[in-house]
Amino acid sequence: MRNRQNAVKTFVGLLLATLILYFLDPIVASAFGQPLNDPQFAALPAGGIWRLLKLLSDFNVEIVVAWVGYFLWLFEKI
Repeated sequence: MRNRQNAVKTFVGLLLATLILYFLDPIVASAFGQPLNDPQFAALPAGGIWRLLKLLSDFNVEIVVAWVGYFLWLFEKI
């Protein structure tokens, strides 16, 4: 295993990020969904990008990718 101190620090950081995201998820979801209620904004090209960001936020893709990357790094697959 790689440097144990770095592994523990990264694990604690990811754990805290996961907990914060868990409690802030309803706030983030409402913030992403609010602009899409405006039909003019939803029809713009930026509306499509916003829908993609909302989808990624709904499934918490960023934290899942971070955990997968952590475990790959931990077991030296990267």
